[in-house]
Amino acid sequence: MIQKETLPVRKKNLEITRDEIEIEKLKFYPENPRVYDSIRFKIGGRTPTEKEIENALIETEDVQALAKDIKGNGGLTDPVIVRQETFEVVEGNRRLAAYRQLRKDNSSDPKWKKIRCILVHDATDSDINSVLGQYHLKGKKEWKPYEQAGFIYRRQTLDKISPKEISKEFGITPNKAERFIEVYSFMQKHGESKEFDRWSYYYSYINTRTTKGKNSSVSKAREKNPELDKIIVEKIRNKEIKTAMHLRDRLPHIVASRKVFNAFLRGESTFDEAWSRVENSGSTNDYVVRLKRFRDWLADNEKKIKKELGKEKDETRDKVRFEVNKIKTIIKNFKTD
Repeated sequence: MIQKETLPVRKKNLEITRDEIEIEKLKFYPENPRVYDSIRFKIGGRTPTEKEIENALIETEDVQALAKDIKGNGGLTDPVIVRQETFEVVEGNRRLAAYRQLRKDNSSDPKWKKIRCILVHDATDSDINSVLGQYHLKGKKEWKPYEQAGFIYRRQTLDKISPKEISKEFGITPNKAERFIEVYSFMQKHGESKEFDRWSYYYSYINTRTTKGKNSSVSKAREKNPELDKIIVEKIRNKEIKTAMHLRDRLPHIVASRKVFNAFLRGESTFDEAWSRVENSGSTNDYVVRLKRFRDWLADNEKKIKKELGKEKDETRDKVRFEVNKIKTIIKNFKTD
């Protein structure tokens, strides 16, 4: 029995109906991020055919496991979402693939001939993207970070939705939306947007600002040395940098050592060799790192501290002066020779 309802999307209500539809009538949705980012790139960027999408999805372990779960449950827990005008499954492509596999394996069982659907009526492309975002950015069925980033990037570039609007619509912070767009754009610029398995490397490389929004040592090094981006991309491609964690934790130390960093830029040392030189210099020692962080913080806030010290009689000024004097006393007791 067909049920009529409404679905609130971007301050308007889309008409939806619930029904069971034969799986052969339904189509995969090529613009779905999982299809877009994992299948389209493997076939040269063109739009994949129905059969190509079906075969690619059925081959994945996820869909194989999903088919077993669906069969074990005797059917779907969540219906797929279908664009009524085109019969494209905009949300639930893996479930459709699993059903088609079950239909092939159990051709005599009518149970797998139809699938539960929510049909969305008179929806624009932007409406459909909003629905997808509600499910996978704000909801519980999250896409992988790379898939989220690709979706947000296309939302901005194709639908002209700003990061601020995206954050409000999908319940994520504007900062996260901007970071995802920045990293995805960087990967596109350097021909790496097809390599979704390298996402964590580029996120670690680009996402290095401090919590207060100030540029980290790596960000500053990128600004002063434009060639660094190309060098890092090449080293990620040839697997010279073994893990994203190595990139995140070690590059800031390499950048902080001027001699080591300059040699690295000139191609005189590999990433591991540069790291070994930094380690041998002792600059990764916990005390050294903490002292350097404190020195950097002090330098960044020098004007503010001087301003507090220059105030008339004031409780905050007295506390600042007390702490500064304590630091001076401790430093005097150090033997630095």
